[in-house]
Amino acid sequence: MDSPFLQIGAARIEITPMTPQMMGGYGVFFLSTKRCRWSTGIHDPLYATAMVFQKDSDVVAFLSLDLIGLASPDVNDIRNAVAARIPLHPNSVVVSSNHTHHGPDTMGLWGTVIPPHSGRDETYMGFLKERASQAVIEAFNRRKPARLAIAVGELAELHRNIRLDQDPAASIDHTLTVLRTEGLDGVPIATLTNWACHPTAEYMDNRLISADWIGAFYQAMDRKNAGISMYVNGSIGATVQPFAPGHVLFAEGEHFRWVEEMGPKVADAAWRLLDSAVPMEVDSIRVVNHEVTVPMRSRAYDLARRLGLLPFDLPKIGKPFTTEVSIIHVGPLVFGTVPGEIAPHLGLQIRAALGGLAQIIINNAQDSLGYIIDPTQYADPRYKYEKMVCIGPDLGPAVVKAHRAMAIKLPLQR
Repeated sequence: MDSPFLQIGAARIEITPMTPQMMGGYGVFFLSTKRCRWSTGIHDPLYATAMVFQKDSDVVAFLSLDLIGLASPDVNDIRNAVAARIPLHPNSVVVSSNHTHHGPDTMGLWGTVIPPHSGRDETYMGFLKERASQAVIEAFNRRKPARLAIAVGELAELHRNIRLDQDPAASIDHTLTVLRTEGLDGVPIATLTNWACHPTAEYMDNRLISADWIGAFYQAMDRKNAGISMYVNGSIGATVQPFAPGHVLFAEGEHFRWVEEMGPKVADAAWRLLDSAVPMEVDSIRVVNHEVTVPMRSRAYDLARRLGLLPFDLPKIGKPFTTEVSIIHVGPLVFGTVPGEIAPHLGLQIRAALGGLAQIIINNAQDSLGYIIDPTQYADPRYKYEKMVCIGPDLGPAVVKAHRAMAIKLPLQR
């Protein structure tokens, strides 16, 4: 029977690896896996955090993982495992990674190139998928009548687009969006925070498993009695990095100093913003998914394909490659997913296309395809690194076009 109330549930389950892992996010390695960036311990735990929203018979689940990224086959494994155990369609499960560079290599790219050896630990991948799907199931089973409030502001002083050093036109999205959910009894259920910044406040010589500043953010939000805290990353491409006003980010001998300062600073900004949160009525939940197909152009990805390092099938150069984007309406709140790290100006175009009371742009969602840029950046030598890890110049415009098409297909109810 349909409930007259919005139903919300949340859960958080630890996904920290219990054995040493080749870590993802930094470096290219050769000759021996002993040269790879192996984890030697744990600084803070990694989590799978899930939130489920239901109105009448419509349900959507959001899952955020403290990982470098997941390719679409792994995402679909999690979605299908959820759908096999609870009445939730796989297409209504949104799986994203917050892109920490201090977790296990879940993409296979940080083993050795010569000889080719994937950095993925398939035993860990099985553990991860089971725990991730269980987080969604637990969130679903914890649903209860709830209220939802939203606050939108800006947080500019803790991140910057490092391409500004070469390109004065480089953009950034300062939007900070926070959702507060609570039961009808006023007890907090969860918060969801969306902002854009790489979790790279700790440097590449670190060997301890960590969610980076997002882990410190969780801890600070927990101290504020915010319920279960979820973070989803926004438009971090081209490349939006932590900014430490007044001191050097990576001072020698000061591991995790800025991690442990930055996380609480972001939490404080989110918490202050909630003072202005506006209650939001949800009359319906609607989900639409859209396939995006573009020519594969990346020589780096083509090399990884030929070496067998990737956990998914990738076409040869010039052949069509297909990925997925989604938009989700939770009443007047609109979520848009991006299958990688999108350049901020493209993310801002998606934000404008989605409309609504507020937009939450989720990067590395449903897929993780590296940087997503436009043809002008692709041809610009200043963006040669982004080009190297980009499927092709057509992907950015195609993702924006897909969101515009979905917004027309699924207009907001007034």
